[in-house]
Amino acid sequence: MHRRILLIGLLLPWLLWGQREYQYATSNGLPSNTVYDIVQDSAGFIWIATSKGVVTYDGTSFKTFTVQDGLPNNDTWKLEVTPDGRVWYVSKSNRQGFIANDSIYSFPLADNSVISPKCFGVTNHGVSLYGGGTFVLKQNSWKKTLPLTTDDGVNAAIHLNDSIVINKTQSHFEIYLHKNQQLTKIKSIQTNTNFDSLNIRSASYGIYHNLIWQMLDYGLLLVNLERDAYRIIPMKKNKKKGIQYVWANDATIQWKVGDQLQIFSHGLQTLETITHDDLRDYSRAIKDDQGNLWMTSLYKGIKMIPAISLHTNQYFEGKKVQALSLSEDTLLIGVRNEPLHSNVRGALTPTNLIAEGNIYHIKTNSGHGTYVLGATQSAAEKNTIFRSEVYEDERKRFGTKHDHPAGFIDLYEGETFHYVLTHDFVVTKKADDPYFKTLQNFSGGVSMIQYQDQLILLASDGLHRIDKDTILPFHEQNRNRPIPYLSATLHENKLLLGTDGFGVHVLQGDRIFPIPSTHGLSVNRTIYKDGHLWLATQKGIQVLKLQPTLEASEIVDSYYQSDGLLDRNVNDIAIRDSTLFAATDLGLSEINLNDTRYRTKPTLYFETDLDSMVLPYRDAQSLSIAFNTLEYTNQNNLVYYYRLSPEQEEWQTAQNREVTFVSLAPGAYQLEVRVIDQHHNFSTRRLPLTIVPLWWQTKWFRYLLIGASLLILMGIGFLFYRQIKRREQIKSERHQKISRLELQALRSQMNPHFVHNSLHAIQFFVQRNEVALSEKYLSQFSRLIRQFFEYSRVQSVTLSEEIELLRNYLTIEKMRFEEKLAYTITIDPSLATDRIKIPSMLLQPLVENAINHGIFHKETQGTVTLHFIKEQENILKIIVEDDGIGILEARKLNEKLRKDGTSNSTQVLNERMALLKQEDRWNITFLVEDLNQYKGKTGTRITLTIAIKYEDNSLSGRR
Repeated sequence: MHRRILLIGLLLPWLLWGQREYQYATSNGLPSNTVYDIVQDSAGFIWIATSKGVVTYDGTSFKTFTVQDGLPNNDTWKLEVTPDGRVWYVSKSNRQGFIANDSIYSFPLADNSVISPKCFGVTNHGVSLYGGGTFVLKQNSWKKTLPLTTDDGVNAAIHLNDSIVINKTQSHFEIYLHKNQQLTKIKSIQTNTNFDSLNIRSASYGIYHNLIWQMLDYGLLLVNLERDAYRIIPMKKNKKKGIQYVWANDATIQWKVGDQLQIFSHGLQTLETITHDDLRDYSRAIKDDQGNLWMTSLYKGIKMIPAISLHTNQYFEGKKVQALSLSEDTLLIGVRNEPLHSNVRGALTPTNLIAEGNIYHIKTNSGHGTYVLGATQSAAEKNTIFRSEVYEDERKRFGTKHDHPAGFIDLYEGETFHYVLTHDFVVTKKADDPYFKTLQNFSGGVSMIQYQDQLILLASDGLHRIDKDTILPFHEQNRNRPIPYLSATLHENKLLLGTDGFGVHVLQGDRIFPIPSTHGLSVNRTIYKDGHLWLATQKGIQVLKLQPTLEASEIVDSYYQSDGLLDRNVNDIAIRDSTLFAATDLGLSEINLNDTRYRTKPTLYFETDLDSMVLPYRDAQSLSIAFNTLEYTNQNNLVYYYRLSPEQEEWQTAQNREVTFVSLAPGAYQLEVRVIDQHHNFSTRRLPLTIVPLWWQTKWFRYLLIGASLLILMGIGFLFYRQIKRREQIKSERHQKISRLELQALRSQMNPHFVHNSLHAIQFFVQRNEVALSEKYLSQFSRLIRQFFEYSRVQSVTLSEEIELLRNYLTIEKMRFEEKLAYTITIDPSLATDRIKIPSMLLQPLVENAINHGIFHKETQGTVTLHFIKEQENILKIIVEDDGIGILEARKLNEKLRKDGTSNSTQVLNERMALLKQEDRWNITFLVEDLNQYKGKTGTRITLTIAIKYEDNSLSGRR
């Protein structure tokens, strides 16, 4: 749809007399200054018929409908609104119709002819058009009703619908039932009026449900068909000039004639008469449901008079009203260079007191009565202070005090001393002295007020106090950046001070502190009333609700030009009962604080016509939702908030009348929008939002995905379970194999040859009658057997235990071999043998191999050497070395004896090393060398390298 959007900022230049009038023309967004008709629909929107299209207005923007949008003709001159929200239009065309939900509907004439309807008939059965005949909408086309004649031969002129026909006679209305081409009279309403003598105007009637109105040359005829009642409202002679216009809606009938808009109920009673000079110059006028007066012109657009301007008394318009003073029922009004006026219950009367220049204060005291303090000249009811009383040089010049009244800023009269504040001095005198003397040169003074037995002087450079004959700055003030003070009100034991730009400050004792919520205000006057502090400021009138902790006080109400003020900057205020008086540079406003308009909630709406929004996920990735308030005079004073539940709990401030959400997840939301006006009236609207997920975002897909994920996890878990079970099985098998190998090692260590040889040695010692030696041998043998069995049951032993086992074993073997066998054990002193652990019985098979396969076959004495060396911080090296026949010679000898070349203990050691590596507890490597390869050497060397994990990660004994 084609739109012309008008922002509020464009309207402001056409705001006249402090929002007393609004003028709308093409420069503001209207498509044409030729405006034929204006109505208001049931939702509160204004509709305008112009020569360039149909326009709707919501208080912030115009939307224009033209032929591009479906209008049959841009030159549309008549509108009518039906309760269902449809706005019907007529123009010179072969199609007529209505606008609903921002869409245009048009219906053709049955014979495709062109008509120019002038009037509407609205009934429960539909809408009829009058002009060149009666046209009724049937089956989506306009059909002209056939002329009907009553039994007495009179043509029935008005068709309410297919069934009801009205005949106008000279003195009454007759209603007929039309059925089967027959007319049956239902009722007759006697009007006692001869229409011929009243000169009925052509095409000047209309029907709205049970109401018929007929414009006459000298009045208006209203007929209520349901009540069989009528009323003729005569036109006053002085109201004859100007175009008449009648508009009816569900509540009223409004008749514009001359300079008046008269409003009637459906019961034909007069509800209100609005008189305004501008009505004469405009062709049509209506009062909207907010009380605003709209007037249209055929060449200068639209003028709107706000409701508050129609019901607010204004005085001294265009003149500078500077000071007010209220004493009981009498309001005194100080207008610059005008006589002082008094207002007593609405009666405005000038007095004989005339001040010159700016008026600062109106004071009343016993010594002077009413005193108007002016910059150039002040005036009092009695005992006027003359210049010669104040200025010594004037006394010397004139020699008398009766020269000219003095002009000054403020006056304070105490019991003992009197003080006068001028532009340049503070002067004082004793109460019984005839003349003032200069107390001190002083500029920038504003006013004086007594506070706690001291006189406080308010000035542009802060607060001062008059102490005897001296003016001193008040305590606790920043003298580098003084606060300018403008006004003061004494409340309880505190002085409430109005500043210039710093809001309200409080003087309590010697302490001065601000009220934060008022910061930025220039407070020209303060008034305390019923727990509230009323402030006259440069931003209208603000109402501060005082809290026990004054710093927590908040502004709870405000009054601006849209509330009846003539200007934004308010010089002074006064409150009499429920009436607020506001003095401005453009005049004086009298505001009724009980007016219900100040307590009416704003009408908030979403610009979408849907009660809820359902959007696919892709369309909701950047979602903008517009809203507005149906308000024609107060848009600038509205503040908007929003929140999207459940995403947001706190209200967010809306910077404009649109909110945008990006990447909303699928789901159900509720958008809440709130508007608050300056009187803290608020409205809240809610719009449910549903973001439809894509197929892969739906619940069933999620459930399916969860199910599949669970199955996959179960499968993975089952595989892990099998792997763990397999590992446990392998580990069990490995432990079993280790156990078998250990038993094998034990069996190899405890082989029959060793046992046989040991017992044979014992027998030999016994036969030689070497009892002591045999007992020793037997003791060593039993200890070794016990160690074998103990160590075979554990996986690891300490290095010291392993060395002890080897020492016992070598001792027995030496006793058996006697002088043929020698052994040496060397231990690195830095090794902590009691803390280092190695696999149990790891070294004994190696020592056994060295004796049985190396030393045993040697003809001369042989030696077995064991070295335990700390290689690195975590590396233990063990060397088992013999000087026997060597590996190769032992293998040849075994082959001659038809034995396997590999010893059984060596095979067991190899298998055991492989298993120990799998346990990841020890990392053991070993190297076997035949020493025969070295010149001059024989024997075998086995080197084991063990990477050990132990308590402090160190081979040493240090902690």
